[in-house]
This record gives sequence, structure tokens and C-alpha cells, in this order.
Amino acid sequence: MDEMLHALVVAGPAAGTRRQCLQMLRDFHAFVALRYGSQVRALFGVPVGRGGLDRFNRVRHTGDDAAVGLPPTGERLESFFSFVRSRVAVASDYRLAARDYAMLRTPYLSGVRVSELVRLDQADVYPQLGPSGKLHLRFGKAANTSGPRPRWAPMLEGLDRILAWHLADVRPPYPAGPALFCDDDGQALKTGTVRDRLAWMGRAVHAPRTAPSVCDARTSTSAVWT
Repeated sequence: MDEMLHALVVAGPAAGTRRQCLQMLRDFHAFVALRYGSQVRALFGVPVGRGGLDRFNRVRHTGDDAAVGLPPTGERLESFFSFVRSRVAVASDYRLAARDYAMLRTPYLSGVRVSELVRLDQADVYPQLGPSGKLHLRFGKAANTSGPRPRWAPMLEGLDRILAWHLADVRPPYPAGPALFCDDDGQALKTGTVRDRLAWMGRAVHAPRTAPSVCDARTSTSAVWT
């Protein structure tokens, strides 16, 4: 599905045409699942799943995917984060490099959006909840013009240790304040700052399409950045 969507983008048809192609596939797959799902299970021993259709390979708005390529592989993302981590030991500004590493690892290992990331306070980190801790998103993404929707995000694959290090060693040298990730004045970072830092490091490591939604999508397959 990703390859087909990429081919459609390269071919250059309008976003509406690409959307129609994907919708036809969704309709056909829904028909197969409803009409022949039991036969497929009986013949092959597997349920009819999504068939490669998910929220990351859909055309959402006209023109918003004009430059979209295939999602980066897990290996490429791990290589990128290895580069970000290596900067902590050699960068002239330890505070900045260490903050960037913890800041970018957080959405990758929790699935939070950048807009949610920048509104996290230190008090929103709850290492005692769940098997490895949770983040309290007091300003979760709204839906249908509603207000912010608070929710909890799990800290996965060692994020609890990264944030413990950040709170104990990285955050204290910055000016006092509630923000988990802050600037030199102790104020919460802006979404544009996060995107700029990520883009800068992406260029430094020669990683194409480095934008915040690669982090946001860690809890899906190999992750994409939107």
C-alpha cells in the first residue's frame, strides 16, 4: 500500500484521484472481509485483517502529501537516534545536546504529538504508574473543535530511564520552571523549535524527510513523520 501510494504521488494525479484509488481499495477490502471473511479463515487459517490500509497511508487533505515518500525503516530511525545520542558526549553545549536527545526520544517512545510534547511539565511524568511509567497529557489533541482532551501515554522501551536522567541531570542547569523541555530562559519550547532542531539534526545525519511525526508514530509500524 505504501509503495502504491508513493507511485501515485510520483505519477502526479490530483489528491482527489489518489483518494479515490485508496477508497476503492478500502471498499473492496471491506467487501471481502464481510462477505468472505469466514471462508478465508477456513481455507487459510488467518483472519482478514487491514490488508495494509492504516491511518498512515491515506490521503487526508488536498496537496498535504505532495512530497511524501516511503516511511523510514526502523533501522534508519535507530541510526538517526544513535547520531543524536552520540552528540551528547561531544557537543560543545552539553545541555542542548542532552535536552534534544531526551526531547526527541519522548515522542518516539510514547506516541505523543509535538503539540502535546511542548506542553508537558515536569510534574506530568509519573514513573510509578504502570509497568514503566506514564505521561499525563493535560492538553491532549482536541477533536471536532472540542477543548483539549487529557489522556495518559505509556513510557515504552526505556523512556522512563531517559526521563529520569533528564530530570536529574539535564533539566536542573536550566532556569527553574515547570516545563519539562525548556529554552535558555526556562520557558516551554515552541513546536517550531522542536521541528527546527529535528530538521537540523536530520540534515546533519543526511536523513530525508525528518519531521516530527516520525517520532509521533513510534507506536505504529516503522513510523512516519507528518
